[in-house]
Amino acid sequence: RYHYRLNDMRPIDSLKNNTVPVLFIHGEDDPFILPRNSVDMYDAATSVKDLHLIAGAQHAESILVAPDEYVQTVGAFLDRLEIY
Repeated sequence: RYHYRLNDMRPIDSLKNNTVPVLFIHGEDDPFILPRNSVDMYDAATSVKDLHLIAGAQHAESILVAPDEYVQTVGAFLDRLEIY
């Protein structure tokens, strides 16, 4: 529809000049998108950033596997930004 090919899109490339804060939360046991991808994106990001891997979580399960840890991680990141 928009003449973009998924193989041509690389989210990591958008992070080198990014100024928007980014919080990466990733399940350590994700077989679909490997946690290494979030680690690499965290390393590439130049903005305020944080990375948190959730033990025992697969793809999109972090909040389900560790809801308290997830909420605490997001809250701590927002506190760090002093936006609420």
